[in-house]
Amino acid sequence: MPIQLIAMDLDGTLLKDDHMTVSQRNREALRRAAEKGVQLVLASGRTWVHLESVAVQVPFTQYALLSNGAAARNLHTDERLFTFHFPWEAFGKLLSLLHRYDAVFETYCDGHSYLERRVTGRFDNKGLPSAFIDRLKASLTIVDNLEETLQGHVIEKVNVFSMPEENYEPLLSALHQTDLFEISSAIIGNMEINFKGVNKGAGLEKLCNKLGIAPENVMAFGDATNDLDMLRYAGWSFAMANAGAQVKEAARYETASNEEDGMAQAIERFIL
Repeated sequence: MPIQLIAMDLDGTLLKDDHMTVSQRNREALRRAAEKGVQLVLASGRTWVHLESVAVQVPFTQYALLSNGAAARNLHTDERLFTFHFPWEAFGKLLSLLHRYDAVFETYCDGHSYLERRVTGRFDNKGLPSAFIDRLKASLTIVDNLEETLQGHVIEKVNVFSMPEENYEPLLSALHQTDLFEISSAIIGNMEINFKGVNKGAGLEKLCNKLGIAPENVMAFGDATNDLDMLRYAGWSFAMANAGAQVKEAARYETASNEEDGMAQAIERFIL
């Protein structure tokens, strides 16, 4: 069946290891695929404020799935296509657990990323390049109280950026015990938390239904656990060579690493 849509993760997949740059070969392959009528979708754990700098590098991309599929955006019209609801009561329970385990976290809401002022000095992750962290910091909205600021707004996702190492497993266990959340990870040391049932696979399915595109006509690329449901949905699913074993098991195919333009290699072979 012909491939009509490409959904691509960013970190460890489309982007180089600096978490910021789309290579020339990847850009060219995507441009040529778009010229052939293939719809392009950035499928990221990031919200819009952290994704915009990537989108400008691939201006022929039509759509973005944000915050692990919690929302979708038409990049050419700036229209928000849908948002999955994160119940306020569940968000309150989540905040209580995150404070208990001393987590440093961003809250994604309406395309922005909010961080409480009290933890700004601890917003760091030793597994990420400092230039990338500086870019993230520049796009944060700093607030004194998250609950007061975001009351009545639509929550997309919570991204735990760092925490004391000894608290990671206890927090993970406590979150699982609530049976309220989808928990995944895209980079070392982080924890991405969506409301139960919200993931890249669900978001991609909702978008494809709107576009009238069947799963067997979808190509998807990913490398981390937040890509698992998307890879299971797509008929043409590719794990990057740098992906973990669980991701490779979920995908139907494997391609070269993000540093070797694995995405472009697969697009050139199967579409171009």
